[in-house]
Amino acid sequence: KAMGEKGLNTPYRLIKKTTPEFGRLSLKYQGFCPYTIATLYGHLAEGNPDIGVIAYKGSFYTFQGMREMRQFSEEPDRILQGVREMVVESPHL
Repeated sequence: KAMGEKGLNTPYRLIKKTTPEFGRLSLKYQGFCPYTIATLYGHLAEGNPDIGVIAYKGSFYTFQGMREMRQFSEEPDRILQGVREMVVESPHL
């Protein structure tokens, strides 16, 4: 399977040590944390790829911290909907 296809509809974590192509992953939202965008009114917090990246539905997401990563993994569709809503409300994002 290609990267991002394993358990396509289930979020899973990739880490540098076990993912040879880790440095070439194309991160959504330019590497900003989707959890903070969705829950802190569009706040742009840089993701920290050192803690890993979440693959979900063929896309790759990075997070400010482990808490944000866990929250996203529990309800990814709700968080991504929140990001979409923030972008509609604040197109500059």
